[in-house]
Amino acid sequence: REVKKEYLTLVYGQMKETQGQIAYSIIRSKKNYSKFTTGPGKDAVTDFEVVSFCLDPKRHQEYTFLKAWPKTGRTHQIRVHLKAKGYPIVSDMKYCFKNQRKINPLPRLFLHAHQISFDDPSTGVRQEFKAPLAQDLKDYLDTLTCSSPSEASPEVAPLP
Repeated sequence: REVKKEYLTLVYGQMKETQGQIAYSIIRSKKNYSKFTTGPGKDAVTDFEVVSFCLDPKRHQEYTFLKAWPKTGRTHQIRVHLKAKGYPIVSDMKYCFKNQRKINPLPRLFLHAHQISFDDPSTGVRQEFKAPLAQDLKDYLDTLTCSSPSEASPEVAPLP
């Protein structure tokens, strides 16, 4: 009966870890009711794995392209967790750091629901659905110079 979801996202900066788990509780922001933040609240867990490290040669901006699997279903969970780790999602005006608002290469945030799987309640058969990366996100990704974590890591591939 477990629902599994996989997201693709591009975040600002090069992550130090190539895979891991983010486990921060999430609570509604007291300053802005439409936002959430980490703090004493509901438990939330997100697993992630780096797909590639990327560079935008025009902006001299480093990014990390990754997969994320929310293990709990909190509102804005992936967005809040990645910002709390110091790597907000590209073009996420709600959860980016102030200095990143100028580096806004897309009209929407780079977060894509890539895959979902669950047991069909009527048959019990496992169902899996995939959605290819949206064209606008793919087009932007294609403008970047990317390398897999095995080809380069943040320690050996700094900005020029």
